Amino acid sequence: MGFADIAAADPERIAVIEVEGSSITYGEMADRVNQLSHAFAARGLRRGQCVAGMFPNRRTYFEMRLAAGQSGLYFTPLSHHLTAPEVAYIVEDSEAKMIVVDGSLLDVAGDALDDIGFAVDRRFALGGAGWHDYEELLASFPTVVPDELLAGDFMGYTSGTTGRPKAVRKLLPEGPPRITQHVLDYMARLDIHPGRSVHLVSAPLYHAGPGTYSFIALSLGHTVVVAERPGPEGLLELIERYQVSITVTVPTVLHRLLRLPEHVRSRYDLSSLRSLVHGAAPCPVEVKRRAIEWLGPVVNEYYGATEGVAAAVTATEWLTKPGTVGRPAPNIEVQILDQSGTPLPPGDVGHVYFTLPRPVEYYKDSEKTALAMHGDFFTAGDMGYLDRDGWLFLCDRRTDLIVSGGVNLYPAEIEAALLSHPDVADAAAIGVPDDEWGQRAVAIVQPEAAVEPGAALAARLIEHCRSMLAGYKVPRTVEFTAKIPRSDAGKLQRGRLRDTYSPHATIEATGVRQLDAWHRKVMPPVEEVRPGLWSIPVPIPGNPLRYTLVYAFEVPGGVAVVDPGWECEPTWQALIAGLQLVGYRPTDVRAVLVTHVHPDHFGLAQRLRAVSGAWIGMNHRDAALVAEQTVAEADEFLAAGRDQLIWAGSPTRVVDTQRDFPFTRFPASHGPEVLIADDGRLDLPGWNLQAIWTPGHTPGHLCFYEHTHKLLLSGDHVLPRISPNISLMPKQIGDPLGEYVESLRLVAHLEPDEILPAHEYRFRGLGDRVVELIAHHDERLAEVEQTVSQHPGATCWELTKRLTWSRPVDILSDDLTRFAVRETLAHLVRLERRAVLRSSQDTVARWYPAADRPTAGATTVREMGG
Repeated sequence: MGFADIAAADPERIAVIEVEGSSITYGEMADRVNQLSHAFAARGLRRGQCVAGMFPNRRTYFEMRLAAGQSGLYFTPLSHHLTAPEVAYIVEDSEAKMIVVDGSLLDVAGDALDDIGFAVDRRFALGGAGWHDYEELLASFPTVVPDELLAGDFMGYTSGTTGRPKAVRKLLPEGPPRITQHVLDYMARLDIHPGRSVHLVSAPLYHAGPGTYSFIALSLGHTVVVAERPGPEGLLELIERYQVSITVTVPTVLHRLLRLPEHVRSRYDLSSLRSLVHGAAPCPVEVKRRAIEWLGPVVNEYYGATEGVAAAVTATEWLTKPGTVGRPAPNIEVQILDQSGTPLPPGDVGHVYFTLPRPVEYYKDSEKTALAMHGDFFTAGDMGYLDRDGWLFLCDRRTDLIVSGGVNLYPAEIEAALLSHPDVADAAAIGVPDDEWGQRAVAIVQPEAAVEPGAALAARLIEHCRSMLAGYKVPRTVEFTAKIPRSDAGKLQRGRLRDTYSPHATIEATGVRQLDAWHRKVMPPVEEVRPGLWSIPVPIPGNPLRYTLVYAFEVPGGVAVVDPGWECEPTWQALIAGLQLVGYRPTDVRAVLVTHVHPDHFGLAQRLRAVSGAWIGMNHRDAALVAEQTVAEADEFLAAGRDQLIWAGSPTRVVDTQRDFPFTRFPASHGPEVLIADDGRLDLPGWNLQAIWTPGHTPGHLCFYEHTHKLLLSGDHVLPRISPNISLMPKQIGDPLGEYVESLRLVAHLEPDEILPAHEYRFRGLGDRVVELIAHHDERLAEVEQTVSQHPGATCWELTKRLTWSRPVDILSDDLTRFAVRETLAHLVRLERRAVLRSSQDTVARWYPAADRPTAGATTVREMGG
C-alpha cells in the first residue's frame, strides 16, 4: 500500500484540496510526481542528496516530498517566514541541490541564494518573473514511472527553541518507498486508518508533525485539505464544510477553540471528526479534559520530536490516566534515566529516552548527536516518569527546570494552573536569578482581551495557583505581556522570555509601571518621578521604540522640559495632554533641554519655543548638524550620504531612497539660545543639573546629572535593554564607537540612585549596565572581525546582512536599513583604528583582515563627499 498504489487503482480520487484554490486527483498528482522525479534525475541528483522548497501551505509540498521520496533524496521544506540569512543558512547547511520557491518569496530567497552562490539553473519559481518556471520544468518530462524507485525521506530542521536549527537526518531505507507496518500500527493507535477519510492540515507543513501526518494520509488514501492559518472559528468552519475526519494541531489551538463563546462553537457541525491529534507542546490537563467534554473521545495525543515519535494515547485511555502522553508507540521502548544513565524505577522523574525505528543524526553535528544518544536510546531533552502501568508522564525540559531552594519546580505544572483561570489567554513560567533561593518562579501572563492587567489580577492569579499547587510551587511574581512568544508550531519560546524578564542581578527596573507598559506594548502613564519632576511619554510614529520619555522639571513660573519628542501632531497632542495632567500648558514651558539632535528628541523644541518663548539648549556639535543649510549645502550633505552608502556597497533601493536626513532645522536667524558646554551647569532654579558630554550616538550627545537627587537623565546613551545605534554619519571624521565606549566609562563612576532614560523604563545599576554595554560592543566587534575573516573582500553591506540583528535586515524599513549599514561601518572603522582590519580604496570598499589585505590602494576613506 502507498500513494502510487492508490493512484494506480483509483486515479480519480481527490488527493489534495487547497482551500480557496484548486483540487488535484491522485492520478494527476502521481503524474506530476513522476515528472519531478525525472527532473531530479536529469540534473544528476544522487541518492542521499537534498532538495528544498519554500512556500506557504500548498500541494507543491506533497509533490516535492513524494518525488524526493521515490528518488532516494531528502526533502527539506523551509518556513516562508524566514529572513534571507536564515534561508541562506539552511540551504547551505543542507547542501540542497535544487530549490522551488513561491513567487511571493523570490526577493528574500534570491538574496539568500545569491549570498551563498547557489546556481541560478537550480532555482525554480511557482510563478513570478526572473526564475525558471516550476510548471515548465514539469512539462518538459514524461509522466511515466521512473525505472528505478529509491526511498527518500524528509530532512527537517528543528525549531531552534534550544538554539540554532539543527537538521535531523534519518538513515535512508533500502529499496523502493513503502509504508511500513510500524507506521500503520502507530497511526491505528490514533484512530487513523486507510480509507476515504478527509485530513485537514492548517498548521505549517514545513513543521515535522503537520507535514508528516498529512504526507502519511496520502499513503492511506485520504483526501488532504490544505489551509493557511484559518483561525479558531475558521477551523471549525472548515471541519464542517469539508466533513473533516482527521486533523493535527497543537494545545494552543485547543485553548483558543475553547475560548470561543459556546454559541459560536455550537454553530458548527463537527460530527464528522474522528481523530483530533495534538502534540508538539504540553497540554494542560484541564484544557484537554474540556476539549474531550466538548468534542467527545476524539482528542488523541502523540509525544515525540522531529527525530521520532515515542508515545501515543487516545482520549479514552487518557481519561483513565489524566496527564499522560501515552504508552510507547509500537516497537518503541521508553526508559527514564538519571544523570549517570542509570534506569529509574516507576514514579521517579528523570530524562526521557526512547528508541527510534531508524538511526538518526544531527546532520554535520556529531557532538550533538552523541549528546542526544544513550546507546540505542534518544532523548529530546524532556524530563518525565513512567507509572507502574507503563504510562509516560512529562514534567518539563531539563533546560526549563526551575531549581528554587534546592527544590525542582516544573514550569509546565505552573502553566497548567494559570491556564485554567478564565482571565488567562496564555501563560509561561520561568526561573529568574534570586540571591536567596538561587532561582524564583515568575509567571508571565497574557490576559484575555477584555481583562485589565495589574496588581489586582496578579493577586487573583497567585491565589488561584495556591488552590491548585503546593505552596512552594506558586510563582512569587506575576508579569504581564501583550503576547506570549511561540513558534508557529505552537512551541513556547522560553528563551525570549528569559532574555526579557531575567535582568542582570544588580540592574533593577525602578519604573515598574513603565516596564509593565513596555512588555504590553502600550504607552506608559505620566508619573511624578520626584517632587516637581515628571515623566511624560509621547509616541514615536512607526518606530519600534514606540515612545520618548519627556522629563518636565518644575521651575519658577512653569516647567523646563528635556527632549520634547517627534515633530508631528500625535506627539504634540500627547505632550499637551501630559503637561495638562501635571498642571501646566505648553505656554508655561520656560526652557527646552535637548540631549541630542535626533528627531524623537529635538523635533518639537522649536514649536515649544514658538508658543512659549522658551530658550533651547543643546551641545554645539549637534546644533551644527541642524543649522539651516543653503540648497547647495543640503545637496552636498545628501550627496555625501549617498556616496557613503555606495562606498559601503548598499543596494540601489537603499541608496536611492536616501532623499533627506530627518532633522528639524533651525532657521538661520534663530538657532539655540544656549550652547551647553561639555560639562556645563544648567541654569534651572531649584535643580542642581550638570551636563556631561557623551558622544557616540551623536557627536554632541549630552547626559544630565542632577546632583541633589542623584538622578542621571541618560538620553539614549544608556538604556536598560538595548544599545543605542552607533553610526558613522556622512562627512563624519573619527571613531564614533570608540568615542561611545570612552564616554560610557566617563559616566560609569557616577552612582545615581536612578537612571532616567529617554526610552523604555527607569532603572538603577548604572555601573553594571555600562559593563554590559561595553561587553556587547566587544562581542559585536569580535563578530564583525570573524565575519570579515570568513568573507575577506566583503563590502560593508554584505557584512551587514551576515551579522546578527534584533530584527532581520530584510524586513527593516529603508531608513532602519541605513542605520544598520552605518552602524556596521562604525564597527569596521573601530577595528581599522585598532589595526585589526584594513579596507580597499575603491568606489565600493572591501574589507580584509589586516594581514590578508592586498597592499595596493591602502587608505580608508574617512570623510565621504567632503
